[in-house]
Amino acid sequence: MLKKALILAAVFAVSGLCAFLFFGLTEKDIVAVNKFSYPTGAEPLTAGDIVVISNSGPPSKLCDTFIDAGGFDDVEAQDVYVNRAKLFMGWFTQVGSKVGIIPDDLTKLSADVGGLAFFGSRSALSLEKAGLEVSQRCKCDMARSFSKGELVCTVNASLIETGEVMTYSDGTATLRPVQRNLGVSLRRHPIFLPEAVFESCGIPYSSEAKIAQQRLCNENGLPTDVRVRDYFNLIDRRPFTEKIELVWEDG
Repeated sequence: MLKKALILAAVFAVSGLCAFLFFGLTEKDIVAVNKFSYPTGAEPLTAGDIVVISNSGPPSKLCDTFIDAGGFDDVEAQDVYVNRAKLFMGWFTQVGSKVGIIPDDLTKLSADVGGLAFFGSRSALSLEKAGLEVSQRCKCDMARSFSKGELVCTVNASLIETGEVMTYSDGTATLRPVQRNLGVSLRRHPIFLPEAVFESCGIPYSSEAKIAQQRLCNENGLPTDVRVRDYFNLIDRRPFTEKIELVWEDG
């Protein structure tokens, strides 16, 4: 009896782990499908921004850059994202229901495949070496971050979601557009600052700064379950106009 209970518990544990790894769908999956490597906070980040990465938390904006005209491209996107594994499970349970091996209540649950819609834009630097210029203050901010062992990188592309919020003024309701940054990809190598920049800013060129400038920026900062689904290509991106549903027709 104890052996059966342990086996049943193991089956439930494995099933729960598989469901977590393979059947989930979050905004971070949208980030992964678009080949972005870091989820971000509420602050919109655009291509060319200088960001700092500490030991904890997402990249945060450090300073602006001056980009040459035509230095980056913006592409609007209206897509819906679905989990292929969940789609297959919905189809499988409906087939099982037809032949009488799967209960109808489980069929209805599995047929709810869900989906996440995305309205917004993808902005990216159009050239690998687009002309970027920064102010002296920005250089000192970067030197200060490097001296603390933090990583200073350039945003190569960003995924920005556009939505609407309802605001009221004098009894009148107005829809106001808002933007939220879902994720970014960074240039592979951090910004290099010569020792002379540290000296001009009065900041020590510490051993932490030397180590930080040798690290890479494009490490994957996404959760394990998201990386698993991305590795197996389980998340499908489709045009928003496409209807996503499972319907079984007799005949």
